[in-house]
Amino acid sequence: MKTCVCHRLKLAMHTSRMHSQSSPRFKRPSSPVEATANRIRFLNPDVSAIVQAYQMTSEDFDVIKDSVAGRRLEPQNSLRLLPTTGWLAPLEPVTYAPWWLHLVTWVPACVVTYIWALPHTLRTWYFIVMGFVGFWPLTEYLVHRFVFHSSVAWAKCLPRPLQGCVNVLRLLCHTVHHAHPTDRLRIVTPLPMSLVIAAFVFSTILVVVPDRNGAVALLVGVVLGFVYYDYVHYDLHLGIPLEQWPAWIPAYITARVLRLRRAHRNHHYAPNGHEASFGVSSSEWDSVFGTLAKVRPLAE
Repeated sequence: MKTCVCHRLKLAMHTSRMHSQSSPRFKRPSSPVEATANRIRFLNPDVSAIVQAYQMTSEDFDVIKDSVAGRRLEPQNSLRLLPTTGWLAPLEPVTYAPWWLHLVTWVPACVVTYIWALPHTLRTWYFIVMGFVGFWPLTEYLVHRFVFHSSVAWAKCLPRPLQGCVNVLRLLCHTVHHAHPTDRLRIVTPLPMSLVIAAFVFSTILVVVPDRNGAVALLVGVVLGFVYYDYVHYDLHLGIPLEQWPAWIPAYITARVLRLRRAHRNHHYAPNGHEASFGVSSSEWDSVFGTLAKVRPLAE
């Protein structure tokens, strides 16, 4: 009797093992990305992305962020950031940024500042030009490389709620764009985020340039560089083909835009592309730091 029971137990265990191996439900994921994707639908456009990011560990968010950077993800709907219910729901439109946003906010602000708050001298224009062609391109490169695409291994040691907060910040800063690179309402920087960036940059400028007029003029140049960056970025993703550009546009401009489009396309879609081509409106600092050609270019 005892032998019969043992035989039945062994047979049941063998049958269960065979069933688990053959059933798709128990299929072992082939990679960490697949394992994470099976647990969390991060790119579900109908669910708040902030909630999804907050519920992840820092390790899970790293895996999904990197997998997002290497795929062509162009969903029909925009990725929803805020919850669909509660007091945050009505604020969802604030997270969008149409292409004309800077033309009715930052550009008029720069014009008014120059007319009413700055002396109309060559020194003022010197600081404006330095902010536009010097300070901003380097800031763009450094922030994109060392803030937006930096490793946050230290966050894995934090408690889960704090890991979720770090994930949300990273999502809002940049990951949402890599998740939906061609979303027309998320390429230009939203006004709340640009205000935070402007406050941080102006605080830094005040430390570097103690003179009040020089600091304000430098800030005007940096803001104009930021506006230029955002519109170049918009063109890199959604600009019309170069073959359709008017014939009167100089050839060197067309060639420069073509180089920027190729570099930024590699940044989004090439394998490990998020580790290179951090300059968006210019590629000079990528050339200086050797990060322009670290990835295999995509086929034409």
